[in-house]
Amino acid sequence: MSKELIKKLKALEKIAPQKNWQENRRAFILSKIDNTNLTDAKENLGRWGSFYASRFAFWTVRPVAVSAMILIVAMSGGIATVGASRGSLPGDTLYSVKLASEQVKLALTTGEVGKAKVQLSMAENRVQEIKELVKQNDSGKNAVIKNTVKNLKVSVTAIQDHIAKAQEKEVTNELIALAEEVNTKTKEYANTLKESNTELHNNEVSAEKSEEKVEAKKAVDEAVEVAQFTSTDALRVLIYQEKTEKIKINQEEVLKRLNNEIEDYKTSVTKLWEKETATQNLYNSARDLAGVLEGHKEAVKMESVEYRALSEEELTQLKEAKDSLANISVDLSELINQIKDAGVPVEQRLKWLKDRSRFDKLIDDLILSKASVNNLEKYVGKTNESVTALTEKLSKIETDIIVAKEEPKTEITTEENKQTEEAVE
Repeated sequence: MSKELIKKLKALEKIAPQKNWQENRRAFILSKIDNTNLTDAKENLGRWGSFYASRFAFWTVRPVAVSAMILIVAMSGGIATVGASRGSLPGDTLYSVKLASEQVKLALTTGEVGKAKVQLSMAENRVQEIKELVKQNDSGKNAVIKNTVKNLKVSVTAIQDHIAKAQEKEVTNELIALAEEVNTKTKEYANTLKESNTELHNNEVSAEKSEEKVEAKKAVDEAVEVAQFTSTDALRVLIYQEKTEKIKINQEEVLKRLNNEIEDYKTSVTKLWEKETATQNLYNSARDLAGVLEGHKEAVKMESVEYRALSEEELTQLKEAKDSLANISVDLSELINQIKDAGVPVEQRLKWLKDRSRFDKLIDDLILSKASVNNLEKYVGKTNESVTALTEKLSKIETDIIVAKEEPKTEITTEENKQTEEAVE
């Protein structure tokens, strides 16, 4: 990726409602809900694209280090041990042998294309390891997953560097084949990691929101993004040849892959809409529930149920929940606009496919747009979690103020008891 693109990615630090618009909408919403002050503090979105800034090549093993690793492999039982280590996972006895054998292979491989292929194989190993680690019922697995993701990102970043260096020297049919393979496989890696992260989130053993689990999920999310953007970025080699035509290339294949990238982007925007709609529905339910509780500040007796008056603590919780809902309503309104903006350029990009001069710009735009959509998706996710927590709090208040009524006991007469006993006999 170019320095200009990296700079733009780093600039995507925060996607949140604009300040002036936000303040005006807050004032309006508060006048409709309650005359209370909103909290000014809002959580910023995490930095996006920080991992793109450091485009470093993976360390090259020095001759001494190569000799040392070969010695390690030999002392570990030679080729048989290396073969046995292939299925090992982080923490297993033979895992160090597996890593050492990978580094030996990388060190003995010449050429940028060759090294990129080795790194692609190493990245696949890390993805499979993460997939298996997620399945484990081990409370300490989160730290191991995080470290494995770190190694994965090193390999994926190295793939980008090797491709860029190879392209600077000379574009060959071998490099084109590599670019196609990277485009396909890194996309597969991203999908596998997404599934693993969903499983990690739903896993009962690690259901507690520990700091380690949160960090592990964040690390996997970043790995997904690195893999996605590497897949798109690999198409630069194909686009370059499509423009210069130094080497004969399958133009239909180029267009197919570019269209696939755009379709993936359109799918992401569609899914984002669905998540935002679900959050909006949940918000509406929470707002309605807050309105119901507002009407029960005093004891209320209805035909079906009787409510006691809210306590001071419950009144405070209700006020805080309403203030939070007012904040969230502002964010949801702005998110709708931003998602609309994210989807608008898609059709235009499809038209650009007919203009070769716009191919390079298309890749840059796709990478930036994917980063933007990923930002929005995380922000919608955080909003959904906030609304869910508020809904649970409001539901608990409602449950607590319902006056329990004992069911009337049916008295059984002596005569009925006698008839029952006779029937049993």
